[in-house]
Amino acid sequence: MIDPKLARAAFVNDQGMLRITGFFLTKPEQVNFDLAFQPVDGQWRLFGISVNTSQAKPPAPGD
Repeated sequence: MIDPKLARAAFVNDQGMLRITGFFLTKPEQVNFDLAFQPVDGQWRLFGISVNTSQAKPPAPGD
């Protein structure tokens, strides 16, 4: 399994949606994702998903 790397900390936006954005560092291309969840009856339910690929970026020092 490949652990995801978050591009920023998960947060709840102005519309009350939980947003999780990041990538899987695979080569030659990395898989980028942006997930949106909405609260429904006390549970986070997937509302939207965006997935694409881009050139893999070299890891930052300490990664």
